[in-house]
This record gives sequence, C-alpha cells and structure tokens, in this order.
Amino acid sequence: MGVIAKLPASYIPIQVVVGPGSVSPKSAGVINKREAIICSGFHKPDMISITPKFFDRFFWDSGALSAPNLEKAQESIYSGVFLPEERQIIMDAVLSLHPLLRCRLMVRSDNYARGMGVQKSEILYIRMRREGITSSKFLEDFWWELQNRMKTVLASDFTSNAQEFKRIKDIGESGILIMPLYGETTYDASGKPLYLAPPLSINFLGPSRGRYIFSIGSGFGGQNKKASIYLNTGKELIPENMYFSRRCCTYVNVVICERGTVHMREFLEFFSPNSFFEREGSMYPISSANLNPASVNAPLSNLIRAIGSCYVEIVSDSMGESPCWVVVQLSDLAIPKTVSPLPAKSAIARTSLVSGSGLVETEGTFVTKEPDDKIREFNRTHNNYLLIIDASEANNLTNWPINCFSNAGAILLRVRTMDNPFGSHIGGLFRELGIPVLAFKSEAILSEVPPDPLVQVDLSEGARHIVYADEFRKRGLVFRLA
Repeated sequence: MGVIAKLPASYIPIQVVVGPGSVSPKSAGVINKREAIICSGFHKPDMISITPKFFDRFFWDSGALSAPNLEKAQESIYSGVFLPEERQIIMDAVLSLHPLLRCRLMVRSDNYARGMGVQKSEILYIRMRREGITSSKFLEDFWWELQNRMKTVLASDFTSNAQEFKRIKDIGESGILIMPLYGETTYDASGKPLYLAPPLSINFLGPSRGRYIFSIGSGFGGQNKKASIYLNTGKELIPENMYFSRRCCTYVNVVICERGTVHMREFLEFFSPNSFFEREGSMYPISSANLNPASVNAPLSNLIRAIGSCYVEIVSDSMGESPCWVVVQLSDLAIPKTVSPLPAKSAIARTSLVSGSGLVETEGTFVTKEPDDKIREFNRTHNNYLLIIDASEANNLTNWPINCFSNAGAILLRVRTMDNPFGSHIGGLFRELGIPVLAFKSEAILSEVPPDPLVQVDLSEGARHIVYADEFRKRGLVFRLA
C-alpha cells in the first residue's frame, strides 16, 4: 500500500475570519469555546469563516436581493460574479490551510448555531497534480470548483424553508464556513487512490437530568442520512462495546470534480443499524478504527462539566500522527424540563419514539397524508393545533415544507415502521421550532384501547389535547381534554 501522508505532530489548526462584521453563530460557537474544547481533550478544527457582510456586494450586484421570487434569486446567485479582489481574499485564506487539507474541503452554510438541516453543505475534493497545487492551471480549476460550491450554499439560503425558518427565528443573513473534509483517502500498492473513507460522526445532545441523546454514523456532521444511527442511551454515554461489523458496510460512488473532468471514487458508508452492536470485527476498513466511539466519553464529559448542556457535532480525524476527535459545531442548549400533568394510564396513546421535549395544550386538529395546499392554508390560519400525519415511516417529515407545520403545537406521526431520526441532525429542525414530534405504530398502541387509537379516538377539529414529550426519557403521551 502506498504511503499515506500525515499532518506533522506540531501542526496547529488555523482559524481565519474573512470579511467585515461579525462571524455567524455556527463559527462563533466553536471560536468562543475553543479553550473549553481544547482543555476537554478534543481538537479544534481548521476554520475559514466568511462573514455575511462579505457577500453584500455580491448579492446586490447579482440581483438576488431584488429578484421577484426565490427561484430567480437562486438563478441570480449562480450567475453572479465575484470580483478579482474578492477571489484573491478567499483564495489566500484557503491556501493558508496545510497542503494536505486544501483539496478536500467542506463548504458549509454559516448561520444557525445548532444543526437543523435546512441549508446545504457541499464537498470539494480535487486530486493533487504533478505540477503542484500552486500552478496557475490548478489554481484556476480550484477556484472554479470552490466558487461553484459557495454559490450552491448561498443559494440554499434562498429556499422557502430557509426563508421561513429565518423569519420564525428572526435571524439574519448567512455566511460561509469552510473546513477540511475529515476522512482519509486510502491507496493501493501502486499508490493509486482507492476511496475516501468518511469519518465517524457523532451528534450529541444533553445532558438533561443525567440523560443524553446521540446519533452515530459516517460522514461529516450527519450529512449521510442513511448512515445515521440514532441511539438514546439514557444515563450512560456511548457504550464501550460499540463496533461496526463488516456486514455493516457498503460502497457508494462520490463525484470528484476537476473542471471539464469528472472522476468517480468509491465512498464508504455504514448502512445497517441492525449489525451495529456485532463484535465480529472492528470498524472496517476505516484506518481510524482504533478510535472506538466510546473513546469520546472522557473529553465529552469534560466538555459538559465546563459548559453545561450543549449541542455538539464531533468527527473522527485521521490526518494527524494519531487519530483524534474534532469538534466541528458547538452550541449551548436550553432543554425544557417537563413533567406529565396526568398519569400515563389516562393517556389515549403513548410512545417511546419522540423528538423534542415539551408540554403542549392544543386546540383543534388536522389530519393529512402529505403536504398540500389544504394543510398549508390551515397552518397559515391556525395556531397551536395538533397535526396528525399518516406516514409510512417516522422520518417522513424530512422533505415537508416548513409552512405546512410551523404553527402546529405538536405533530403525531402514524407509521408502519418505527424508525429514527426525524430528519437530519437528530430532529433538530422540529426541536428548534419548539414542536415535539411523536410517532405511533398503525396497529394497537396499548392493549387496553382499540386498534389504531389515533383513528378510533375523536380527533376532529375543535378537540383539545395535552401532548407531553420528553425525548431524553423516550416518553410521549397524548391526553384528551375535550
């Protein structure tokens, strides 16, 4: 096998801010807590944070801000042109990264501090060339690919979901955050690249009264939805006996672009939660396999003691002399403390599949199978209602427009299979909107009630209910008031 280049032991990650004004909350969460990150035993990431104000000129001159609709705004962004001096500033920042990191980048939207999966992230992975990374031809191709990724991320801020979320949360324009694409390129005996192995990715929430929630999978920051394996570990952190088996792996293609040329490479992903706890083999074939996920427990415990309840995205990094864990996103987390007002036995339905925590009294209901104009209009004219969705699986909500549920008090999913999570980032969108989501199987939920209680019980418009949700205790209850 060819020699795999590594970062020197003395390498110190860089943090560069490009543009006037303040960085956005995603960058600020890591920058402001970098001392706690390092003291806890984690590594801080390389970060290039481009402020929202840097793009003011680009948005105005491209016509995105004066476009008649969101579709035209996106078209304006894709056709917009960065000035030579803007290009130079961005390229200078990116080229300040270590040479091993410059050609494998994650271009992320920099806006909201916690994960909610509304805006896009883009991968840029370009092969090294014999003439080197400073040749004019390479730099031209590099900028072509980088600006295209940046435009895609900027355009994702001009979607109906992104705009609605920003309106509800009263947040401003987005910047861009550029980080290395963590993972490792492996080689055959001749030195030919075989595939890019993704890092292990951990999304973590907690603690809430001594309990935690996390999602483990492959990919950067929960990007690979198929690979995300959702676990609620209760009062323990990540179990020591956690392994991936060989049967838990598959290969898919990822496109590696150079201007005018497209290269296909194999990308490893995990896909089978059923074999998650098998012990026949270690995490295969990622070279960072000697990083058992449980090795994150000590630094994570230190971080929690330092800053309290938090949302954290952590990835494994094998680019250095020894594998380590890198915090790529970090934010404080306010967790509502709720107590069920009624005994569980009086609930008309209960479930252990819950996203979000809260106690909501709803007025009126709406039952639907899909997002359409009827639910969109009902959502526009009603507040704090109970939305019941006849779904095929619990993560059915991933592609729902926000304006079809944004005013709901709670969402109940009637599903055939119990699955998690509710969308990306362990249901972050619904948690940030303050809407608890509960999933129920279509058959009987409780032996003492008729089959399919959400159909048998009167949930017609005008009915009032209390919905209690505690995702850290995997407990969801529905009570009828009238």
